[in-house]
Amino acid sequence: MSINSHIILFNKRLNKPNHDLYQTSSWAIQVMLTELLSELKVDWSYLEPCNGYNVITDVLDQNGFKKVYRLDIDQDCVADEYVDFLNWEPPELFNCVVMNPPYKLNNRCEFINKALQVVEDKGLVITLSRILFVESAKRADFFKQFPPKYILVHKRRLAFGMKSGIGYAWFVFQKGHQGPTILKWI
Repeated sequence: MSINSHIILFNKRLNKPNHDLYQTSSWAIQVMLTELLSELKVDWSYLEPCNGYNVITDVLDQNGFKKVYRLDIDQDCVADEYVDFLNWEPPELFNCVVMNPPYKLNNRCEFINKALQVVEDKGLVITLSRILFVESAKRADFFKQFPPKYILVHKRRLAFGMKSGIGYAWFVFQKGHQGPTILKWI
């Protein structure tokens, strides 16, 4: 049984919400970082607003990114601050937000919009989502307003502790970007 399955079972036994906690595989984060290394700077400030158990932030740390701030709404998770990201006001703007926000809340656009508010001009927002995120009229309007700079599609399926036939991609937004979206397979 994977760590994700254990976390979900543990939370159900304690009747605690798990806030849709599915940890991203470290290899998936590493592949994304490798693809974006020319754009990411180790001295930038990074925010992970849905930190969970440090998977994304551990990979950032292992790659030399030292200014990493962690948020989570769940006090059973690891964070520098326990808050609802969507209602949070940062003390300063960040250079980059990297996140795998909750899926069930059906508010990824809200998370991305909030993340774009907390990054500096030309700052990056990198979010993991199902490739199906590009579908729907509502999101089409969102993508017209905030076109991703890149969509990095995983060639390999991410399973999140279970069998999965669903494809995932990293959607990379740059604050102020209005050009075309570049699609890459990683």
